[in-house]
Amino acid sequence: ESRADMPMQIQRSGSDPKRRWIDGTPLNTFYLWALSGMFPQARFIHNLRRPDEVATSLESFHRVGAEPQVLDEGLETWISHTENAWYGERAFGRERAYRLDFHRIGDEPEALFQEVCAFLGEEYSPDCLIPLRKKLNSSEVDDRRESNLQQLQENPAFRSAQAVYDIVAAQPASVPEPFALEVLRQRFLDY
Repeated sequence: ESRADMPMQIQRSGSDPKRRWIDGTPLNTFYLWALSGMFPQARFIHNLRRPDEVATSLESFHRVGAEPQVLDEGLETWISHTENAWYGERAFGRERAYRLDFHRIGDEPEALFQEVCAFLGEEYSPDCLIPLRKKLNSSEVDDRRESNLQQLQENPAFRSAQAVYDIVAAQPASVPEPFALEVLRQRFLDY
């Protein structure tokens, strides 16, 4: 099999070790403080996605073997993860946290992955785009996105989530802010 046929591996041989650990679990936003202490050289990527898209996806999570959430609950989940990720950006600064605009994955993947590789200190290769050929972990909701967005327009939970999105999108972090690390520590302890 060629590398293009096997873009991801669950297990690697000892002669092909990994240098990076990558985990895209949004729950890790609650552990940013602890992860940053355990891995002081770690870099973090915040994948910022619109709240209505995430809530719509969470509504159909049963399709990927997870517990679905009603739209309001999905919005609250989105707010928690996004606020935590934003505090992570602010705690670690631009040197250790990268803001990824989700729509760039579809709109300009090569430019995006070149930036991500530069952030990680890795050489870019077109092979980085191979995993994008197949959608993984999709709750298959493209047909409901627009109708859910219309439904959510008057929803107070959506207005709160959209306000968080607007603030976060407008304020990318640049230099580390010590108070943000303390917020992450407290949120970790509270979780």
